[in-house]
Amino acid sequence: MILPTFRGGTTGQVAQMRLQAGLSIPLPLISGLGNYLGQWVINSISTRRKFFGRMVTTSEL
Repeated sequence: MILPTFRGGTTGQVAQMRLQAGLSIPLPLISGLGNYLGQWVINSISTRRKFFGRMVTTSEL
């Protein structure tokens, strides 16, 4: 999950993930707490947007 309004996340992160997925090579997966979870290959990426509140900002991608 990418939260664009939390710590500078941007929608550009999704584009970068798509480029990395196209390489089909194992990449390290790190948890939000910094734990190493092993090597993983990205099989697919899907996007869904949620909007809430009066301001029209994307809260989650």
